[in-house]
Amino acid sequence: MCGCSKPEPPKQVFIDPALAPLVPNDSTVMVGARVDKLTKTPAFDKVSQFRAVEDFTVQAGIDPATRLYQLLFFSNGKKSAVLGRGKFTDGIIAPDLARKGGTLSHYKGMAMYGDDKESMLFLNASTAVFGDTGVVKTVADQNGTGTLSPKIAAMLPGIPYEAQIWGVYGGGDVDVKLPGNLANLQNVLRMLDSGMFYATVDTQAHVTAVGTARSEENARDLKGAIQVLMALGKIAGESE
Repeated sequence: MCGCSKPEPPKQVFIDPALAPLVPNDSTVMVGARVDKLTKTPAFDKVSQFRAVEDFTVQAGIDPATRLYQLLFFSNGKKSAVLGRGKFTDGIIAPDLARKGGTLSHYKGMAMYGDDKESMLFLNASTAVFGDTGVVKTVADQNGTGTLSPKIAAMLPGIPYEAQIWGVYGGGDVDVKLPGNLANLQNVLRMLDSGMFYATVDTQAHVTAVGTARSEENARDLKGAIQVLMALGKIAGESE
């Protein structure tokens, strides 16, 4: 009888096991994207133009549709970076990067391209991190021993396995410069004590967001702020 039973499906959002231990312990914001799943949807062209995706793939010199599998953005509210899993090299990284005209160096024996402000570090042929150079070096120094904060970890079971885009916010000040219309997200985070969202994408995005407001006044204002974000992102739906 036991041999005929079906295994239970995963209940928590998928995070590549190679990426999770690389997230610094002080991170209060995480946003993940399962690019390999999104490539199979009509919405991929729009997703590939998101600033974080575009910046990462340009720096890595890869085609996101065929060589990028997963992205994981993280921030401590002041500095941030993006981890990626994909096929970053066919065996030789340095010549491809050198052709960009930038500075190629090494940190702890790993290829690093950039400057003292922003860098991309290749931890191996399938794992890389791009962002604030200090944060990038922290990821390398940590050497896969990171653990998520209890508040962040407690929210992850609320995000289903099939989510293709998701995010969690564990509270605290967020002073990260977000590009373009995403700057409006700062207004939402300032009203939240904590929160999460997740989305599945087919011909359109299906988004669920849950958060705890910092005050009753913030709770009233949140609905309008979220609707503004949805309008800017051209997402059909309602905020509750």
